[in-house]
Amino acid sequence: LPVKWKGKQVSTAKPKLYALLIGVSDYANTDLKLRYAAKDAEDLSRELEKQKGVFYDDVEVKLLLNGDASEDAIEAELARLRNKAKPEDNVIVFMAGHGVTNATQDFYFLPANVDMTADMMEATAIDGDVIRKGLSRIPGKVVLFMDACHAGNGIQGGVSRVDMTGVANGLSDGASVVMFASSTGREVS
Repeated sequence: LPVKWKGKQVSTAKPKLYALLIGVSDYANTDLKLRYAAKDAEDLSRELEKQKGVFYDDVEVKLLLNGDASEDAIEAELARLRNKAKPEDNVIVFMAGHGVTNATQDFYFLPANVDMTADMMEATAIDGDVIRKGLSRIPGKVVLFMDACHAGNGIQGGVSRVDMTGVANGLSDGASVVMFASSTGREVS
């Protein structure tokens, strides 16, 4: 008895991968210098690009390293992802550098050009709400890798180490984002 399938065809197309990889080792403020943040972003870029034609139809990686990872550049690239990605695509955002929480436990990622003076840190850092809102508006599957804390004795001026638990909880509120953090809220990375 011949059987003919008249249902939907299953697509064999592979998704596209968009990756925004941010690594800040060299800050304008030399007291914030890190060793491996930029290198980690470069290493991840090489590994992701190997997936083109394997798991992904295409892989598009944007690297923002050290001085190129300014507040404006990071926020602009997050906005571009929203316009590029389609619902069937995958998006990876990797952020390696310093992160802090202020006295009210609001998270900030520190771009290369952050001004750590008391009145300017919050104005020149990237607010965790901006990251959360930016990622939650991207269609497709979004994965955030956050390797951010202050690896040392804390930052002067009353700003505490980053609360990664709070950042992860904030991202999970209604957003289609999966987050991998390098530390818990009580650890340095």
